[in-house]
Amino acid sequence: MFGIAKWTFAGASGAGYTMRVKGMRNALPSVPAVYVCAYLHPKGHLAGHVAEPVFIGATDDLAATMQDHPAVECLRYECANCVCWLECDASDERQRIVDDLEKVHPAKC
Repeated sequence: MFGIAKWTFAGASGAGYTMRVKGMRNALPSVPAVYVCAYLHPKGHLAGHVAEPVFIGATDDLAATMQDHPAVECLRYECANCVCWLECDASDERQRIVDDLEKVHPAKC
């Protein structure tokens, strides 16, 4: 996606969560993860890019969740064009990260 393979989102705690990035139509791994569906776009001439979170969630299987996402219509409406994910095995840790991210990045869907 724009040649960007990783993106870091900051949480309210000050922690940075570096996630892998793929386009919405790309195959994703079947892994437990925290994920952010985002609108990733250029910020301006030579100014880099910005990733605007559209949906933040946690899943036991990223590939399965994205195949039949419950907010698919909203993701389309809000122009989500990439999935960013951080593999995380522990469900309580995934939820803690989601909560931390949502405090800073109010998702639209």
